[in-house]
Amino acid sequence: MTDYRRQHFVPRCYFRPFSLNNEGKAVNLYNISHSRAVRNASIKGQCAKDYLYGQDLRLESAFRALEGDYARILRDIMGSDHALLDSELQMLREFMLLQYSRTEAAIRRTKMMVESTQSKISSSFSTPPPEVDMSDDSMMIMTLQMYNMLRGATSDLKICLVKNCSTVDFVTSDDPVILTSRFHAQKLKSNTFGAGSAGTLFYFPLSPRLLLVCYDGAVYTAKHKDGLFLSIRKKEDVFACNELQYLKAHRNVYFLDWCQKERIEAEFCSVAHRRRENPIRVLGFVQDSELKEGTRYRRVDEDEGVVDNTMLIALSPLHTIPTKWISQISFRDKLKYKYDGSAAGYVREHTWRER
Repeated sequence: MTDYRRQHFVPRCYFRPFSLNNEGKAVNLYNISHSRAVRNASIKGQCAKDYLYGQDLRLESAFRALEGDYARILRDIMGSDHALLDSELQMLREFMLLQYSRTEAAIRRTKMMVESTQSKISSSFSTPPPEVDMSDDSMMIMTLQMYNMLRGATSDLKICLVKNCSTVDFVTSDDPVILTSRFHAQKLKSNTFGAGSAGTLFYFPLSPRLLLVCYDGAVYTAKHKDGLFLSIRKKEDVFACNELQYLKAHRNVYFLDWCQKERIEAEFCSVAHRRRENPIRVLGFVQDSELKEGTRYRRVDEDEGVVDNTMLIALSPLHTIPTKWISQISFRDKLKYKYDGSAAGYVREHTWRER
């Protein structure tokens, strides 16, 4: 009888292409807290918690159906240069967004957002903040609600499948979907952006040889793309993807070829000092003056103490910026975005229309 008690936040079907002999039973990993590699760790015990999605199994059953579709499409892609239907591309995007929202690290980020907000309210108002259920179950539901918002916010992004033709593999992790922005990093010198921002990039390793990329087509162009596929041959381009896994992984980095263990350990150690413990910034803003155009707010300094006034609280994710980028996904000659000077920042036309 199948035991549904242990529920995976990175499904076992995802690990299969990274597993020994593609059997889905064992995978090599680098454990971050112990700074050591483990050979052929059981996949059954990876990225799982008891009843993470609840004991009624409704979410678990829904996820299993999507995981089955994902596994089938991935087999087709890896078997040949399969021409994907629009519905299959949409399914890959859906699976990626769900994976971004369902990990243990995603729950931790949500909890940190709530705790930071509660702390800001406590330090700024004499009235205590309302109580919030901080259990993992509650945080998971809140995180999955964000997944629903992501679906609409990212429907305009272009998709390509990056084929790794180099001599080194892609790695993955227990938090494998990366949200980043070369536009913000290099043009705006900022590490604060969201899924609706201009220049959005999602990276999702599908196998040691295949990477799903969703990108803002008004800011980037994928040079030399052949239909849906883009081939890379430089080790530096592979490192540009792996570096983000090293920086974002929660507990473990996973890899296929044990012979690449020393390289992976060395690469991880070279960037470990840039791993971010607190990925959330919380700012408070209070009313400053009334203008013809509207109300002006000013930022509250940390040393102001209790303000007991109407306050706007802004939560900003602080994304880790890599040192390298895939060379064949580059800036367009003319970038297109929307900006009106508000806190929304630089956004895509799609985001602008949805406001």
